Amino acid sequence: MEEIMVSIVCVTYNHSQYIRAALDGFLMQKTNFKYEILVHDDASTDGTTEILKEYKERYPDKINLILQTENQYSKGVKNSVKYMYPVVRGKYVALCEGDDAWIYAGKLQEQFDFLEMHSDVAMYIHNALRIDARTGEKVLQINGMDSGYISDEEIILCTKGSVPTASFFYRSQYIKNLPEWFDKSPVGDNPLRYLCALNGKIYYQNEAWSVRNYMHEGSWNSTMADDVERYNLMANRNIAFLSLFNECSGKRFEAYIDVLIEIYCREIFNRQMGKKCSIGEIKCVVEKCKEDSMHKFDKIYQSIYSKKMLHEIDCLRQSVDYWENIEEEIKDAGLRGEKVFIYGIGAEAEERYLKIGSLSAYIDGFVVSKKSDVAEFKNRRVYGLDDLADSKENTFLWLCMNMKNTLEVIETLDSKGFKNYII
Repeated sequence: MEEIMVSIVCVTYNHSQYIRAALDGFLMQKTNFKYEILVHDDASTDGTTEILKEYKERYPDKINLILQTENQYSKGVKNSVKYMYPVVRGKYVALCEGDDAWIYAGKLQEQFDFLEMHSDVAMYIHNALRIDARTGEKVLQINGMDSGYISDEEIILCTKGSVPTASFFYRSQYIKNLPEWFDKSPVGDNPLRYLCALNGKIYYQNEAWSVRNYMHEGSWNSTMADDVERYNLMANRNIAFLSLFNECSGKRFEAYIDVLIEIYCREIFNRQMGKKCSIGEIKCVVEKCKEDSMHKFDKIYQSIYSKKMLHEIDCLRQSVDYWENIEEEIKDAGLRGEKVFIYGIGAEAEERYLKIGSLSAYIDGFVVSKKSDVAEFKNRRVYGLDDLADSKENTFLWLCMNMKNTLEVIETLDSKGFKNYII
């Protein structure tokens, strides 16, 4: 019996709109070797299972199905690791999920020949055409990267675009005895790339040999875009995984892993922020991010809070949303019976005081860090911060100065126990 040289591994769930194209892409491959098609269906409810059975009946010697009666992914099961990899028979593995498709009949043969001739290469990947289900826009998944071997930086950070999972072609020996860290990742494609990088070179072909269907209903990307909490949970798990992988890999990729962790932290922070501009709200987000990450990345979140977000809020001061928020905050403070002060007596403070127009009637005065020789500003009394120490629980401060001074004032307010202020 002819030996199977390549195992095509396909996981699918509710991909009835795409699964025929995926299967046709497998079956059209022209090779001088034998390959098998392994498909795992995770209890689809949209007719995907029936399509798979139809193809199995037509190609019984080519297609092998693993059909679930209960959805395993929702139980936290990694279907490829548990159900697919143990039954792989080929010397090589080619991945393609059920909502993607191969569009070049020579794909497998070219990848196979290259790895046969280059024993030091662990994985061969290629470009893809990404189709946005929302707009129909077609773009290349990877841009600005020539064919050739991939650097460590590109392996981890994917600065030219994320690597298409449907392009993965690698030696099956790597998945037969997976390292312990592999199963800790919330996603399956990244650790595969890392695992192969630790075992050899990764070669990239700048040809779009597959199609990636992007942001369609029910897809991973669509779900992560719409569900902030789910994304943050996934990202925090990825951060924990990257820290573990860094140690287990002998810190080979540490410089790039640190960058990737910060990228995840920033995205978590940004998604939690939404349209918040109250300093109290921002601080709550910082603390929540730290707590979710078990305080392992306090410095990163503090850096984001003190630099990036304050800079962005400075830009937001020019937006309608910002001024609507400020007006609401000042009115609410007045209704609560709090004393409202503008912190600062420079050009920024004057500009913002004039901007609020009729709301200036709510302003009880201006505040500076230390007692000033200036007794009045804009016909309002100027106070030193210590003058308000006994009434800080009933004091509302609007910080109106440049970003550098804002950071210094925030540190001062925190040290003196002032909690009720906005930027």
